[in-house]
Amino acid sequence: VTGSGKTFSMAKVIEALNAPNINLDAFKACLPDKHKFAENMYRWHPSPPFFYGWVVLGAASIGALIATSVAQTVFGGVQDLIAGEIGWDRKTIALAATLGTWASGLTMPFIGKLVDRFGPRWMMLFASLLVGTGIIYFSVSQAIWQFFV
Repeated sequence: VTGSGKTFSMAKVIEALNAPNINLDAFKACLPDKHKFAENMYRWHPSPPFFYGWVVLGAASIGALIATSVAQTVFGGVQDLIAGEIGWDRKTIALAATLGTWASGLTMPFIGKLVDRFGPRWMMLFASLLVGTGIIYFSVSQAIWQFFV
């Protein structure tokens, strides 16, 4: 095993530990440098037998699936309140939520390209402004077509 330019073996480590007068300096000289160990751990990544990007894509997909299912569950709880206050049919409200989820999924590849091009900070700023505007718009909507927009 190598570390910081030193080569050591377990035999040297055992020999240093079994010496009548344990010389800690000799023992420390056998061990690899702590900084090299930390650097090697930092640079480590799994090496699957396929392209590593597929692992990242799978993890992102599972995260999006969980986020969407939680959002749909929450919306299902709020759906009755919206239907009761405004008087719209629950099926129409559910259709709007479903179309919004599908539209979100279909636009993700294009949004990903925009994030690559402009960076996540600008896209998060734009998305925050868009969500804020949408919430304000939603609070004053009275017709069903406004809800779908």
